[in-house]
Amino acid sequence: MRKTWEKAFFAVVAIVMLLQPVSVCAAQNRAEEEKEAGGSHYLQWRTTLSAALADAKESGKAVFFNCFVDWSSACVLMDSVVLRDENLAPWIAEHFVPLRVDMRSEEGRELAERYRVSTYAQYLVLDVDGEIVHRISGGAKAEEFREKLQEALSEKTSLRGTKRRVESGEGTAADTVAYLKALRTASEGETFARVGKDFALRQEPEAYLQPAYWTFAVLAMRGSERHLEYLVTHRDAFVAAHGEREYENMVESVLANRILPWAQGHQPPTATKEDLTHLTQQIHAAQLPPYCPTEFLAEMAQLRQKGEWLELQLLWDERGECLKKYPTVYKSFSPSLLGKKNTRE
Repeated sequence: MRKTWEKAFFAVVAIVMLLQPVSVCAAQNRAEEEKEAGGSHYLQWRTTLSAALADAKESGKAVFFNCFVDWSSACVLMDSVVLRDENLAPWIAEHFVPLRVDMRSEEGRELAERYRVSTYAQYLVLDVDGEIVHRISGGAKAEEFREKLQEALSEKTSLRGTKRRVESGEGTAADTVAYLKALRTASEGETFARVGKDFALRQEPEAYLQPAYWTFAVLAMRGSERHLEYLVTHRDAFVAAHGEREYENMVESVLANRILPWAQGHQPPTATKEDLTHLTQQIHAAQLPPYCPTEFLAEMAQLRQKGEWLELQLLWDERGECLKKYPTVYKSFSPSLLGKKNTRE
């Protein structure tokens, strides 16, 4: 789930692009003006990997690689605002050799293939041999971007370092948490899901009362009935630890995915009436707010299970619009799905 600031961040991107188009040339011109004025809020970008690596070997610093394309609003805003921040820019210059390559150029295309760069904005940290130490996918405000970039400076927090510790078999739970955090920063979704699920299911349910583990709770709740049951029956403890909205979002995402097939008549062939009853009891115990559609889906599932087709249609007509904020789900309830008994029931 994206954080609230990220939504605001990209809303600002849209405004910037509409009201003040920023071109690569304009950004370069402003950098030159700042440089001539003696300002410190700019970075002296190397423009080729070979030049950056040569300076890295001489200075002992890692390379901060800005994978730039001017058609990406996130890239443009990061270049024109965040990477010119009066605190961030000098800090980057102190700790890294800055490299900025137009990824549409010949070298840029080669580097995109070499480093598996296919989405933007994207930033890499390379060692003196040009190997990836850390990856940051997407934009961020200056303070948070610095926190993400600082993780590259330690083997205990960088993507490469944490991966080595975990795959060696000698890593601790804290090492796995750090690795998962780095994977998330890099948007390595498949690996995050695989490693995260395995890690999550090995933890005791009460571990998710800890903030450091909460990020991975959804992986455990989706894969383990025991973990989900604990989350639902200890609502007050989780709300006290993480806040009511965080708890509701977590439970909603898990329970909605479980009840939806029942509401559509697509539950597993081996599912029983008792399974639906238990799931409905969990939904009630979670005490989700009225605006959450999970209770509505549970009502639909119960009516479908009983074969009460007229009542099902009336319920849909009365409250079905609550699903409109989930277009794919809403459209999946076709007239035939609502008005005809599923062959597996």
